[in-house]
Amino acid sequence: ATIRGQEIIGKIHVSAEVPLYEGMGRARVRRWFNPLYLFGKSEGGKYSGNRNTVGLAGYYKGLELPLVKINEKMRRAGLPEWKGQEELAIDFARAVVDATQFRYDVGDFPRVIRNNLGRLLGQFKTYGANQILNSVNVIRGKPLAGLELFFPEGLSKSQQIHQAVIHFGMLFTQGGIR
Repeated sequence: ATIRGQEIIGKIHVSAEVPLYEGMGRARVRRWFNPLYLFGKSEGGKYSGNRNTVGLAGYYKGLELPLVKINEKMRRAGLPEWKGQEELAIDFARAVVDATQFRYDVGDFPRVIRNNLGRLLGQFKTYGANQILNSVNVIRGKPLAGLELFFPEGLSKSQQIHQAVIHFGMLFTQGGIR
């Protein structure tokens, strides 16, 4: 990442938010002999990885969001407003990471797999469930779960088509049509 990109990654702070299973401290994830070491490297390296790349894209998209309209919706809902465009962009970046890369913390797990054996067997099951929920939102023409707040007027028809092409295009690219 560039120096500016590194500064933004430091502000949005999404790379360290991959607690792969409860009780595994950050220092243990970084050891090469850890079974999830390579996953952690690709998912959230210091200045690279999926989470940081998506976070940077979300930050720059957040700079383009209509702050005034979003703050009006916040005011009507009785929620605190954003102080400025950069604060909105940082929060949007974090929300985009959560909506697309998902969270791997225990709170995201179904209750039946929150014990040690369940966490071992169901480590990545939340990803599939969250991906299905995102697909349902795309089909309905809604923003991805967790991003509704940032689109106070909903998605335009062109945004809906764009979101569907990107979403299902990536699914077919990764998994094939069969």
